[in-house]
Amino acid sequence: MDCAHKRDDVQATETMSAPSLPPKYVMLDNNQNLRPPPQRRNLPPYHSHSAHKHHKSGGNCCLKFICCCYCCLFVLILIFTILAYVCYATLKPAVPRYNIQSLVVKSLRLPPDFATDNEMTATVKANNPNEYISIKYEQGLDNRVEIIYSDRVICEGDLPEFEQPEKNVSIFQIPLKGLAAIGLDNQETFMADRKAGKIPLLVHVKAPITIQLGSFTLKKVVVEVNCKVIVDNLTPGEKVGIVSNTCNYDWS
Repeated sequence: MDCAHKRDDVQATETMSAPSLPPKYVMLDNNQNLRPPPQRRNLPPYHSHSAHKHHKSGGNCCLKFICCCYCCLFVLILIFTILAYVCYATLKPAVPRYNIQSLVVKSLRLPPDFATDNEMTATVKANNPNEYISIKYEQGLDNRVEIIYSDRVICEGDLPEFEQPEKNVSIFQIPLKGLAAIGLDNQETFMADRKAGKIPLLVHVKAPITIQLGSFTLKKVVVEVNCKVIVDNLTPGEKVGIVSNTCNYDWS
């Protein structure tokens, strides 16, 4: 027991008498004396609340701007739709109507005599029912009137250039000429139609027109009219009776 106590006392004495290890680095004070550096503390990470708030505010501003753009676009579309509806309800645009009033045959190339040319005059009725819209018929490459029998153009001509006012019915005569002989390829069919008093003709009208609202030009279009006309005869000098007349229209 005494030996053990002596051993512990020796070890404690050696421990207390052992010199302490110097620090890894030192600092100089104002008197140029050495002193150990202050103990460092681990600071908690710093989060900037203002930076986070600024980032969040910037995202909200961008989202608000996009929403405002979509709202403005929706409002503009709604306004244009309402304006278009009001204009349509006020103007009440209607398609002009056309009709073949009469057909006069002056000369016709019929078998067996092919010495004369085809010469006819078609009377066309054009009805503009619009109250605020006028129509101007113009000359051009698309302006033509054709009379067709069995896919053969026997006469052709041009529409006159004129301006049709609002709420107007115009009747004009169109001189037509041609060289194709009727019945040259299908003489039996033509003779049968003439004997039955039902000769089918196709009157094809194509004309460039300008749609005007007062002095303002709204649109330029090409109107195309196809009238299926059945006449009782095509004898030159005789009155041609129209048995039936059906027209359809197209715009481009």
